[in-house]
Amino acid sequence: MDGSSVGQWFRRYFRETPWTAWLVCLNLLTWLLAFFRFPELATTLTGELGIQTAWVWLTYPLYTPHAVHWLLLLLYVFHWISSSLERTWGSEKFARVFVVVTLLSALGLWLGRAIEFQSLSPRVDMTPMGIGLPLITIFMLWGALNSGATVLAFFVIPVRAKYLAWAATAISYFSLAGYYGLIGPGFVVAVAGLGWSWARRGTARPAKSVRKTISERFEERKRARRKSRFKVVEGSSNPLPEARVPDLKALKTEPVAPQKTVDEAELDRILDKIRFEGMEALTAEEKETLDSQSKKLNEQ
Repeated sequence: MDGSSVGQWFRRYFRETPWTAWLVCLNLLTWLLAFFRFPELATTLTGELGIQTAWVWLTYPLYTPHAVHWLLLLLYVFHWISSSLERTWGSEKFARVFVVVTLLSALGLWLGRAIEFQSLSPRVDMTPMGIGLPLITIFMLWGALNSGATVLAFFVIPVRAKYLAWAATAISYFSLAGYYGLIGPGFVVAVAGLGWSWARRGTARPAKSVRKTISERFEERKRARRKSRFKVVEGSSNPLPEARVPDLKALKTEPVAPQKTVDEAELDRILDKIRFEGMEALTAEEKETLDSQSKKLNEQ
């Protein structure tokens, strides 16, 4: 793959799924900064949920502090699922859904810790979460929309998408239970279940008129502005000639042109070949035919 094809792939990638592309790139950037001992951005984006750190409710998916192999696997799964959803919904709807899922997942953990400790200010540290927490519900949304699709789990085992989504959600629950107890992850699974129901209800309803995205509306306005620059100039124009109706009786009496012979048709074909491909493209037989036909024309 040369440099130009790589550049075209990146441009097409960011044009088709911009939100997925930016989320993946930002996670890679924050991870690299933290790895090379520049953790300021990572610590700003993540931390404890609270009023004084209100931005963390939305920014915690931008930093995923896992080992590099788990990070790459997680980002691969996220890109695979989110890009599919973004192409299906459009970038504008996908962005809205991702923001809602991010907030509801954090709220689920917060409510679970509040119930467990019976406190309105529970300590909920979002640093170990990263993009994996909203991915639980995103995975369920994708499984609901593609429930009949077959996926190769571990690149080997064929599994239905809906079963794979529920299995991934169950595994995520037991993984989160070690950090946040039993109640908080249960609320996160409940959010994923609500997402499943919402997505399935959307597929069951009759199709509505597709709402135009911001980019499409912007392009329409741009075309309208370009069109408004052209003005119709009033003035006289040459009248079109009157249509002549052919005399059918005269057409019947006109002599019919004789059809071309086989030799003339072959000569026309050879001349067309010379016109489009050149003399070098002629075979030996075609050259002999051309010479013979030329001699006949000269003799006439």
